[in-house]
Amino acid sequence: MMEAKVAAYSLSKLPNDTKIRNGDVIFGSGYRSSMPSFPLFQTFGIYDAASTADVLACCSFIMLK
Repeated sequence: MMEAKVAAYSLSKLPNDTKIRNGDVIFGSGYRSSMPSFPLFQTFGIYDAASTADVLACCSFIMLK
């Protein structure tokens, strides 16, 4: 669980121009920035987090190799 928290924290600290590279695999599934009503809410989209190929594809979009 701690590794997931560290990963989420590091993703949230990326610059916005990097985060928006995480596009939609399924409509509405890519990066969504925080909103005034939900200031701590951000989303990233990975089609299948259990698939190594899908995780690597997501990381390559935002250049985390």
